[in-house]
Amino acid sequence: MALSAAAISARLLTAGLPTLPATAAKLESLILSGDAPSQVIIDVIATDPAITALIIGQANASGHHTTSLAEALRHNGLGVVLATARCAIQVEARSRPVISACWAQANLVAALVPLIAEHRRYHLKRTWDAESLQVCGLTHDLGHVLALTHFPEAYAAAAARCDAGDGTFTAMLEGELGIDLGRLSAQACAGWSLPPLLAVVMAHWRNPAQAPNDGELCAIVNVAHTLAMAIGFTAGADRFVAPFDDWSQTKLELRIADFETLVSKAFDVVEELAL
Repeated sequence: MALSAAAISARLLTAGLPTLPATAAKLESLILSGDAPSQVIIDVIATDPAITALIIGQANASGHHTTSLAEALRHNGLGVVLATARCAIQVEARSRPVISACWAQANLVAALVPLIAEHRRYHLKRTWDAESLQVCGLTHDLGHVLALTHFPEAYAAAAARCDAGDGTFTAMLEGELGIDLGRLSAQACAGWSLPPLLAVVMAHWRNPAQAPNDGELCAIVNVAHTLAMAIGFTAGADRFVAPFDDWSQTKLELRIADFETLVSKAFDVVEELAL
């Protein structure tokens, strides 16, 4: 049974984001040591979509409008970063494999988005800096993680219906929740004070043609996510690879040869991440 809009809104008001205990512990150790280079701290944060989103959101909430993790960290200060890591939801042991899979997929998409943007740079009407591209890729599917962690009953029911062949997981989840992941993400972004660029990607990467702006970037993220899925980086119950979005292919002017190149680059990225 679909949840009411009021029930969803009420749950989102207090919805936190999960992090892996090892990440929080590493950040605490680095910050409390007092001598860790800021870039090392940034690199650790940049592996965690949740902490990244919360830190950037905190900077924007205080009037510092940025999509840069480095700028947000300088604005917030290390004390706020440490408090954010401590306040994130510590994932229980039984849930760590699925969150780890979500984070692995997010990190691969984060690495692929700048590569795809560079590959199609002569076909894009606008450009974005590399850090904004990376953060958009890293945080793009937090709506999925939000559904997984805060609406577990609806999530499990959608997974069962998907496995039974009733339809795609995202369609089944929309039926169980009564709201699609795009609108769920949009509500969450407002609560987290995320900047417009991150918010539009989170809300529209599944349907880039519907984005009010930055549709090309949503298309790039859509392609990056599909590539990640295709080479085996699935997350949670969303295990089936969807076809490449037709609008994204047309917008980015992608052809078979481009996909072959991008898949090759994707495997290179996987090797680098493994190292």
